[in-house]
Amino acid sequence: MPKLEAHFEKLKTKSGTMSDGKNQITEPNIVKAPCPTCDRKQNATVMGEHTETWSDRHAEIWGQETARILKCNGCNTLFFEIVKVFSEDEDYVFDTRTGMEHGIPAERSSYWPLSTARRRPNWLEDLWDTDGVLKQLLDEVYVGLDSKSRVLAAIGIRTAVDRASELLGIAPSLTFAGKLDGLVNAGFVGANERDFMAVLIDAGSAAAHRAWRPKDEDLQTMMDILESFLQRNFILGGGVADLKNAVPSKPARQAKASTEATVSAETPAQPTSHASTT
Repeated sequence: MPKLEAHFEKLKTKSGTMSDGKNQITEPNIVKAPCPTCDRKQNATVMGEHTETWSDRHAEIWGQETARILKCNGCNTLFFEIVKVFSEDEDYVFDTRTGMEHGIPAERSSYWPLSTARRRPNWLEDLWDTDGVLKQLLDEVYVGLDSKSRVLAAIGIRTAVDRASELLGIAPSLTFAGKLDGLVNAGFVGANERDFMAVLIDAGSAAAHRAWRPKDEDLQTMMDILESFLQRNFILGGGVADLKNAVPSKPARQAKASTEATVSAETPAQPTSHASTT
């Protein structure tokens, strides 16, 4: 099949090698790929690859799947790429010579581990000391964000608020509105933050019950609210206590009036002189 062979030859030229089933690379091969540690596209060396091809000559369709082990040239992180090509999945380009568009087989890449959609806060692991269930909920929310599972992430955010409220002593049988009132009355959130959290909970409910799929920026706002609430109520208290103990005490100061009185008492009175008259 000429089209299939021509495309394979193109991939061979681009990669510098074709797998022969022994997973060998004949020369260093550098590609651009999103490093999960650097959190951006980096030059990466192909440490190994394997390609599988298939074709159906009766239906005149074909495909190819290449698995690669990549090593980031910036931080040395190892990660994985799968490149899939299917004859019926094409990108269209404009040919300036003919003035017409024509299709070329598209290469669709996926990576693991995924790049992070949101950096984990440095206090995340400390949640183990508070509640393992809450920590696991947060882990699943971050995985949902990374994998673009936006509906599931939004539902998980709402569930994390539910769990955190219970840990703070709010009755789990209350409605979400009742739980928010309980958090305000107990001093865990202020009036303004209650409004923010009400929006967060409504967004999670919309994802769960009204098939709402939030945008990335919607989820980032929801996470800003959630992380702030959790850090202040479960993490920051210990840090504040440590800070209080670390700050040196102010030296005692005497009142100004008391000081002046002491000075006056210690100073002997001067005799009064009278001019004599003749």
